[in-house]
Amino acid sequence: MVVGLEKISIEEKVRMVLKAVDIEEPSKATIEEIMLGLGRLLSVKATPRASVHEVTKEVRRALELAILSPLSQRSDEELVLRVKYTYPPFESPVLNEAYRRLLEKLVKHTTEQIKNLSPMWRRRLVNLIVENIYNIATGSDTYEYRKRIFEVLQEAKGVETSGAG
Repeated sequence: MVVGLEKISIEEKVRMVLKAVDIEEPSKATIEEIMLGLGRLLSVKATPRASVHEVTKEVRRALELAILSPLSQRSDEELVLRVKYTYPPFESPVLNEAYRRLLEKLVKHTTEQIKNLSPMWRRRLVNLIVENIYNIATGSDTYEYRKRIFEVLQEAKGVETSGAG
């Protein structure tokens, strides 16, 4: 536990969670790192027999919003707004903010990649991305990442409550 701090800002908590899933800076991460980070983050809510839909429905919804709108009328600001207003998958505001940052980068990257694809191939690309994230989230190697995320959340919660008393 961090000693001497009465409160950790949400920004710092989000950085700690992203670091727990091996993402230092989402804006500089590759698409592979973003998918790994999203999968590891979503592993927190994935049950052993969870369906693809249960685990990745918010990711799919955000990607579909991006690919179904007219490409010529979409700006980066509009994409960011669409991602921000998709339904967050977690109860924790810290996890939701970390999730949104990763999802924003994924959506931006995907829209760059699909510009010259037909609608059928766009849909296939989205399906591959979603399936990859699901496989990461439900994989056997995510236990360590879930543990790290929970430790970060507990540490941050402990710092806040210890300073209040």
